[in-house]
Amino acid sequence: MQRPRKVLIVDDDENLCYILAASLRMRGWEPLSAGTFADAVKAVRSGFDVVLLDLGLPDSEPMSTIERIGRLRWDAEKVYIMTGSPVDEEFIQLCMDHGAAGVMSKNAQEFRAGLTSVFGK
Repeated sequence: MQRPRKVLIVDDDENLCYILAASLRMRGWEPLSAGTFADAVKAVRSGFDVVLLDLGLPDSEPMSTIERIGRLRWDAEKVYIMTGSPVDEEFIQLCMDHGAAGVMSKNAQEFRAGLTSVFGK
């Protein structure tokens, strides 16, 4: 039997983490949540297939978080940025230049589409 794929959800919004975790569990993933960047750095050492990383964390400024993605050793196949801020091509390219696999807007409709493209239906 194949092990469930693991996803780390990094966001200080507990309700969003709960909803995402429930949705991902129904898709066959094993989710874990972290509410700060420091907790994410500790947790990611245990190995994850995917990390969903919010830029609005209480212990890390958005640009600092983006820059730190490339410098840290994330034991994950892919790191996706989640943001409630407007997303344009320049911002997406900046994130990808620093090691992100992609960017997901937290706009409800766009967010659902982003989750589906990464995790399937």
